[in-house]
Amino acid sequence: MILKTFIPIIAIAITGCSSLKVYTDFDPSVNIPAKNSFAIVHKSYNDSIVVDRINAAIKTDLESKGYKQMPKEKADFDVIYEYGSKNKTDVESDFVPIGFFGGYTEVSNYNYTEGTFDVRMVNPSTKKDFWTATAKNDLDKKESPAERTKYIDELISKILKKFPSK
Repeated sequence: MILKTFIPIIAIAITGCSSLKVYTDFDPSVNIPAKNSFAIVHKSYNDSIVVDRINAAIKTDLESKGYKQMPKEKADFDVIYEYGSKNKTDVESDFVPIGFFGGYTEVSNYNYTEGTFDVRMVNPSTKKDFWTATAKNDLDKKESPAERTKYIDELISKILKKFPSK
């Protein structure tokens, strides 16, 4: 499920792909490598710069696996993506000892924004998913367009890592 609050990735991106959590699932009855072409579909976002970066990264990754991008009406499968964010709080407590018999508990709150990026591969005729991935992590700013592009390329590569090659 995608979160309702969308934050443009142009100003904020998920931090350090190395700690990125990616969850995938697939329908084992679908022979994915038998499919040849894809079309990229996304929710309508105001930030066309980010959408163009994401689309380019998806295209590059899937073409490197042997698939070809086609117009939606000719594609064997649709690639549908969404991204969003949600404010979260972690509460941590530590016991601080004082002397031999006492102490106190120190409680601290950590507020952060969790970003989510979902990718679904969908059979256009049945509208059923046959492969999905969700990536989650804390959000952090990326300062330059080059950093944002590099981040998105790495993000998409990690998300699609388990999508089979032809």
